[in-house]
Amino acid sequence: MLFYNLAGPGAMPPTYTTDQQFEAQAWSADHAAGVGYTFLVGGAPNIVPRADPGLRVSANGRFAVEDVDGTRRQPKHFFADPAALAGWNRTLARQGSRFQFFPDTPGSVTFTLPGAAAPTTLPRVRAANLYGVGRAIGNSMTTTENCDGTVKEVIGSVRPPAPRLTPPLAVAVAVRPRRAAGPRGRCRAGMRLTCRLRVFRSGWDVP
Repeated sequence: MLFYNLAGPGAMPPTYTTDQQFEAQAWSADHAAGVGYTFLVGGAPNIVPRADPGLRVSANGRFAVEDVDGTRRQPKHFFADPAALAGWNRTLARQGSRFQFFPDTPGSVTFTLPGAAAPTTLPRVRAANLYGVGRAIGNSMTTTENCDGTVKEVIGSVRPPAPRLTPPLAVAVAVRPRRAAGPRGRCRAGMRLTCRLRVFRSGWDVP
């Protein structure tokens, strides 16, 4: 991924601009936690805005997110090409995920890809848990705190995936008849036939 600094006096290029602060759940020490820290305060997410983080951008410029140390900050939103959201949401739904993505404006980042003639602007995107309390979106969204449980809710392991219909398989195969072939399978010894997979119903062997 490409790295951008926030535009401003003395900023090292390449740079980006934004009209909003970046929100993320922030780390705080918690010796009672197994890992020694937590992202909660009083049982609620410890959301701390930041005005000048680095930005990570995909090579094709369709996705961007705050550059963070995941043990210190966990972004509450990202930025993406709106044209990509429909496909991502279809994939999530097909997998049985509980989540969908929605644009959240105002809020955007603007940057210029290497060699590009014009800048790219991506709107802010937030996730919504369609099965959560109140089907909440953004900072009010809830999910299980257990990491394995969160992964299952996102990739759809908690419920059967939706069916995906595809054209029937049609492959030509060479077959030879058995001696005890039924009426549909009668033919001279040594005769070889080429037919579709439905020949298996007549009791023939695949050589």
